Amino acid sequence: MSDVLADHADVIDKVNQLMTKLRFTLPAAHREVTTLLTKLEDLNAITLALQSEDCSLLDARQIFDTVIEDYPDAAARLGRSTAIVKNPAFEDGVVKVLLGSKASLTSVEAEAIKALRDSQARQGSEEGAAVPALSLAERALKKKKVMRAPIVYKDCRFLRPTSNMCERFFSATKLAVGDRRCSITPKNFEEQMFLRANIHFWTTEDVQAMMRTLE
Repeated sequence: MSDVLADHADVIDKVNQLMTKLRFTLPAAHREVTTLLTKLEDLNAITLALQSEDCSLLDARQIFDTVIEDYPDAAARLGRSTAIVKNPAFEDGVVKVLLGSKASLTSVEAEAIKALRDSQARQGSEEGAAVPALSLAERALKKKKVMRAPIVYKDCRFLRPTSNMCERFFSATKLAVGDRRCSITPKNFEEQMFLRANIHFWTTEDVQAMMRTLE
């Protein structure tokens, strides 16, 4: 074996030197690795937070803004007006509604989220404002002033900032479809998966009540 390796003595010596060097980590290199691991742990925590089922658009926006503060280079991908944001006005409008800053909505943002207006809540507020409690003297001395009811929006927390819910739903659908469900009709399968995805909205009592109505 020594005769075979004799022609490669220089290479073997360099490999041994490299192994000796790698065996002992320099303090500076150890500090760099520790700093890098800390950053990776922070980014991993952000990833997990975005995957939460109760993460709203406001939460995602605050998370991204914090990331941009610590890592300015991330603004190209996580900023408010990046290419990945298909409708910046809609996102900004929803974020302001979730913040309770509806008064600061621009005309473009208000138009983008007009489908989220709660017409029933606004109608109730208008009816309440139309009949103020005035005394006889007040009714005689001044006209009744009807304040314009503010626009009320729906609870926008149901809007998901990521597609995790859809991806998990598709994965559950693939898992549910098997040999034992080959004969199920698409309509019944869709209804079953819909109930499974919204299981937090109904209980066994609701099922029993529905069955009683069909008797």
